Amino acid sequence: MDGKIKKTILLNSFSSVLQLGLNTVIILILYKIIIRELGLEIFGIWSLLNSIILTVQSTNLGLNGGIVKFIGNAYGEGDKDKISRIIHSAIILCVIIYALFIFLLYIFIVNKPQWIIKRDYIDIFLKVLPAMLISNYLYMISLSLQYSMDGLQKIYIRNIILTLASIINLILCSITIPRYKLEGLIWSNIVQYVFISSMFVFFLRSYIFREIKLDFALLKTIIGYSIKLQIISVAVIFFDPVIKYYLTTFSSPKFISYYEISSKIQNFAKSFIYAICNTITPSISYLQMNNRETINKIFNQAFENLSLVSFFLLSIAIIITPLLSLYWLGKVEFYVIIFSSILFLPNVIHSIVSVHQSVLYGLGEVKSLVQAHIVIMLINIIFGYLFGIMFSSIGVVISWSVALLSGSFIILNGVRKFIIYDQNIVDYLIKYKFILIYFLILFLANLYSILELINRNFLYILFLSFIEIILLIILMINYKVFNLIKTLVVNIR
Repeated sequence: MDGKIKKTILLNSFSSVLQLGLNTVIILILYKIIIRELGLEIFGIWSLLNSIILTVQSTNLGLNGGIVKFIGNAYGEGDKDKISRIIHSAIILCVIIYALFIFLLYIFIVNKPQWIIKRDYIDIFLKVLPAMLISNYLYMISLSLQYSMDGLQKIYIRNIILTLASIINLILCSITIPRYKLEGLIWSNIVQYVFISSMFVFFLRSYIFREIKLDFALLKTIIGYSIKLQIISVAVIFFDPVIKYYLTTFSSPKFISYYEISSKIQNFAKSFIYAICNTITPSISYLQMNNRETINKIFNQAFENLSLVSFFLLSIAIIITPLLSLYWLGKVEFYVIIFSSILFLPNVIHSIVSVHQSVLYGLGEVKSLVQAHIVIMLINIIFGYLFGIMFSSIGVVISWSVALLSGSFIILNGVRKFIIYDQNIVDYLIKYKFILIYFLILFLANLYSILELINRNFLYILFLSFIEIILLIILMINYKVFNLIKTLVVNIR
C-alpha cells in the first residue's frame, strides 16, 4: 500500500479510537441522567423497545455492507457517476424498506403489545411508541449514509460528526429529560439523528444533489454480494432483543437495566478492540490469497497483541463495575456484579476472536461466521427460555454467555483453514502464565464480592477493586500493554 493509503488508514483508526473514548465518557454521564430521572423500570422499557425496533434494520438485504464495498471500489476508480448511482439506488431502497417495516411493526405492536411486555407497562410502552419509531427510523437512515462516508474513506469526518452529535444529544438530554422524562430523551435522540443525517448529506452533496439515477442492474449486483451476509443480520435479531424480552418476561424491566449496565461497561472495552481490529480487513482484502505469508504475519501479530489488550481492557471494565454501579445507581447492585461476572470470560474470548472475524471478512470466507451466528441464535432462543424458567434473569445471562462462547469457538476453528498460528496453545499459556494467575484472582475476587454484596459490605468490595487495579497496572507494565496499543494502531494496516 502506498503512503497515502497508510496515512488514511492511520487517520481513520486514530479518529475511531478517539471517538469511542469521547463517546464512552458521554454515555457514562448520559446514563447517570437517564437512570436518575427515569428510574430503572422506565430505562428498561426504553432499552427493550429500542432493541425490538432496530430489528427492522435486518430487512435491508445486507445493503449497508454492500454500500461500503461498491462505493469504495468506485471511489478507487474515480467514477463519481457510479458513486452517485450507488447512493441513490441503495439508500432510496433502504428508505422505502425501513418505512414499510416500521409501519408493519407499529401495526403489530399496537394490536399485540402483551406479546412483548407485561400488562403493567403497556400504557407507557404505547405512549412513546410513535416517537421511538421515528427516532429509530432516522437512526437507520443515518447509518446508511454513514456507510456511504465509510466507502469514501471519510471515516475521520464521520467520527467528528458522531462526536459532535453525541455532545449535542447530551446537552439536550440534560435539559429535556428532567422536564419531559422519557419523551424528552426520545426527542433529543431525534434531533441528534437529524443533525447526523444532515451533516452526512452535506459532505455527500456532490454525489447526492445530481440527477437521480436508479441503477437496478447495479443494485442487483450489490444485493447479490450482500445477501450472503443477510443470514448474519437475521441471526442478530435474536441476540439482544431476545435477551431483553426474556429478562422482562422472567423478571421485570428493571433487570434489563441491570443487564444493560453490566454489558455496556464491557462493550465499551470491546468497542476499542473492534475499532483497532477493523483496520485489518482492508489489508487482508488487498493482499487476498496470493500473499499467504504476509497474511499470516498480520494475523499472528494482531492475534497475540489483541489478546493481551482485550484481556486488560475487559479486566479494567469488570474491576470498575462496582464503582460505575455506585455512580449510576447510587449503590453497588448485586445483579450488576453477578451479570458482569458471568459475561466477563465470554466477552474476553469474543473480543479476541474479532481479529479472526476481520481476517475471514477480508478473505471473503464467511461460512464459519454464518454458522457461528446461527449457533449463537439457537442457543440464545432455546436455552435462554429454558434457563430463564429454571434460574430467572441469571439463567438468561448464563445462556447468552454459553451462546457467545460457542460461536467464538466455531470462528476460532473456522480460521484454521486459512491461517497458520506461530505458536500452539500450550506455548501461549506458558508465556502468559501470570495473566492466567491474575484471571483466577479476579474470578475469586468477584465471587467474594457477590458474597459481600449479600451481606451489604460495600466498603470491602471497593477496597478489593482498588487492589485489583494495582495488580492489573503491574501486569500491564510487565507485558508492555501501553506500547502494544500504540503498535496496533500504527502497524496493523
